[in-house]
Amino acid sequence: MATGRACDIFEYGDGAVLRRYRAGEPCDTQREAAVMRAAAAADVSVPRVLEVQPDALVLERVDGPTMLEEIERRPWRFVSFGRQLGRIHRQVLDAGIVHRDFHPLNIILAADRPVVIDWSSGGEGDRLADVAFSQVILATSDADFPRWLESIARALRRRFVAAYLDGVGERPDRDRLAAAAERRLGDPHLRERELASVREFARRL
Repeated sequence: MATGRACDIFEYGDGAVLRRYRAGEPCDTQREAAVMRAAAAADVSVPRVLEVQPDALVLERVDGPTMLEEIERRPWRFVSFGRQLGRIHRQVLDAGIVHRDFHPLNIILAADRPVVIDWSSGGEGDRLADVAFSQVILATSDADFPRWLESIARALRRRFVAAYLDGVGERPDRDRLAAAAERRLGDPHLRERELASVREFARRL
């Protein structure tokens, strides 16, 4: 059904999907399931965990586009999407949970609610550090714009980040942003242009 940087998603009977980690990718499905259940208990909208396997989770199937897909489909609403992203993140943080990979691709806009997915890095932690990491992702991802569009794209991205920060209602300090950029640089899945964008972000702090 879908593929991510570490997992593949398969249909798994009526109303369910299988989220399986690829061979060689680190995973702790028991811990991930525990975090998702804790989030659900705190009224954060997440897929229901149906079964835990050593390298996979069977989850409730949630249909709908990702927030990123909706932003691409309705770009004139990108500021309101940014604020919505921030409000959803604040709800996660207020539940005492950090996600550690919170961005529009990990939000499914189901018909009745936005649903937060991909909890592989979630758990307890510093909420401002979590906001900082999201800020770095939003400010530096998807850098493959045509050269003539790059200056416009940078300006639009800054507005999206500002809307997200307004929605979440928190501002990480420079040290947290620097640490978040350093963590982002350690992601083995990033392309060279994204790495360059993160380095430029860190230089501007």
